[in-house]
Amino acid sequence: MGLANLERGQRIKLDGVCFELTGLLPSGKWQLMDIDTGLRDEQTPDDLWQAFLQRRLRFVDGLDDTENSPSILTTLSNAAEATSHDCKGKGLNDALRRHQYVQEIEKLRGLSPLKETIYKTWEKLQWPEKAPVLRTAQNWCAKARVASDPVNALIEKTHHKGNRSARYSSELVEMADELIQKKYLKNTPRLTLAKTAEELARLVRKENTRRPASEHLPIPKRKFIKSRIAVIPEYELIAARFGVDAARVAMRTSLGGVETSKALQIGELDHTLQASILLDDDFMPWGRSSASVCIDAHTRAPTGLSLGAEVPSIVSVARCIESSVLPKTELLKKYPTVKGRWDCYGIHETYVVDNGLEEHATALRQAASELGGSTIEFCPRKAPWFKPHVERFFRTQDLDLLQTLPGCTGENINVRPAFNPKKDLLIRRQTFEIVFMKWLVDIYLRRPQKCLGDISPAEAWKRSVTLEEQLVPTRRIALERLFLRKETGKSLDHEGITFDCLIYNSRDLGALRSQLGAKLCVDIWVSDEDLGYIYVVVPNQDVVIRVPCLDQLYTSGLTRWQHEKCKKLRRIRMDEGLQLSLDEAREEIGKLIEADLAELRHARRKKRTRFIERKATNSSGNTATAASTVSANTDAVVSRADQDFMRSENDLLPDLPRVSINRSIDDAKQ
Repeated sequence: MGLANLERGQRIKLDGVCFELTGLLPSGKWQLMDIDTGLRDEQTPDDLWQAFLQRRLRFVDGLDDTENSPSILTTLSNAAEATSHDCKGKGLNDALRRHQYVQEIEKLRGLSPLKETIYKTWEKLQWPEKAPVLRTAQNWCAKARVASDPVNALIEKTHHKGNRSARYSSELVEMADELIQKKYLKNTPRLTLAKTAEELARLVRKENTRRPASEHLPIPKRKFIKSRIAVIPEYELIAARFGVDAARVAMRTSLGGVETSKALQIGELDHTLQASILLDDDFMPWGRSSASVCIDAHTRAPTGLSLGAEVPSIVSVARCIESSVLPKTELLKKYPTVKGRWDCYGIHETYVVDNGLEEHATALRQAASELGGSTIEFCPRKAPWFKPHVERFFRTQDLDLLQTLPGCTGENINVRPAFNPKKDLLIRRQTFEIVFMKWLVDIYLRRPQKCLGDISPAEAWKRSVTLEEQLVPTRRIALERLFLRKETGKSLDHEGITFDCLIYNSRDLGALRSQLGAKLCVDIWVSDEDLGYIYVVVPNQDVVIRVPCLDQLYTSGLTRWQHEKCKKLRRIRMDEGLQLSLDEAREEIGKLIEADLAELRHARRKKRTRFIERKATNSSGNTATAASTVSANTDAVVSRADQDFMRSENDLLPDLPRVSINRSIDDAKQ
């Protein structure tokens, strides 16, 4: 550590720019000259000392200039600076003794002969083994006289010893760099260091055949290739050989995680396929369910949950956020064995989601703006540390619950247990949902966590939020409009509005036409979760009308995915010369999928469940599925034993059930 002051000729580095103090002006300010450009500036002494205390200014001595500073300083912030080489204890002690020689010589300069002073000092210190010669002592004095840190200047710079010139010619270096760029920095095929060295040696031998013996290039070894690779930044090296995602994971920096100050500030939303194979109510293989969870980042408490066969889509996002916003009292009534309370609900200020296509839907941003101005933040691809709490929740779910259940597939393929579908499929989907809710509410929410100060997420939620802060939409119907997709330029006439082979009409549209015209061009909002209704925007007015589909028997609770499958089958049957309505196509799809049950195909079973899964909304707003409901007529005619016998004999199975949503026009207006 050297000593310096604000004086004429002193060099400083202010905010990364090198200046020289040219003099003190009559105004009391220091004049600074930019060393590179020659431009001048003026600063008061107080401003310079304040910059020094803020570490924006540092003094530059003769041994600490920009040219001799390590090149890595160009990529670091002002918090980094060049320091002296770290020497051993013996090197520092030797430097202190040399400094004593310098002090004695400077003190007795002109009073006694220099050689006599050196000898007397050597007799006093008994270091080194022989008294230093005159020339050595003069070199020590010269180094200490011009240095701001004389002890540091007298340390032996043994780390600077060695050859500094290139051992290989520039031609060989260019050949090595070109080979590294073309072959080593490739993902496929990914050459090893040894293979790259062998390839370079082969190229050199080939080049030497064209040269006279006096101009042959030396055959490089592995160490030379390694030295050339070391010049490349490690991030660029990993990105070129293993991909940008691998480089981002390897070089990520953890700064303490997501910072929050209260509950309902950040909600992390993610999807996962649960690592457990389930059965349906008929004890036939159903597959793996998909779970969408919203976790509060401050309390680690789950605020929203959606379990079902729906793959990650805007529909699953809608169900999860709707569950997060609403209270859970009616939901828990479906699970009477759950004893605890689930009081975690409300609108988050920010929702952190993945970078999937479903999160980039326009409806998601529309929903966030209507939920009190909530914002949506997207994580980079394959960067789960931007939402670590929901990722940790999934791991806890796998280790604490799923891997303790029969039918677990295991999260790690290397330690995955031996899985026998005929013996290990022992849990029905309905039972699994009860077990999952019991674990979530009575175990996870009540278990203390070290990261929360040894309190449970439920207790952390109570301490962090009040009932006044748990806001919900003013009207329940607003939630139904959250995830709607806008379609523009639709024609409205006496037949209503035709959209995607479906017709929508109501008396409200008739009243609208009587006011604005017999034929109108309107915009509509469509829900991919339920095609049983649309919202019609009144032209030039901030009014929307909820209009049901005329074919409620077919469209009630019908998702967009189901409708596309029905239209596809209808087109296939038309090519075969058969004319089917959409409802008939739906029934035929159900029969085909039911017929595949005897083959125990998991994918077909899950597809069948996604197809017949309905969302029935009652007066309290709860959702119910009819994936395994048998129609009343079938129950009255065929007993359960007869149904099992028919299934074993590959006989015709009963038709798929149908759950209809009967909403009156008055309910639609509310």
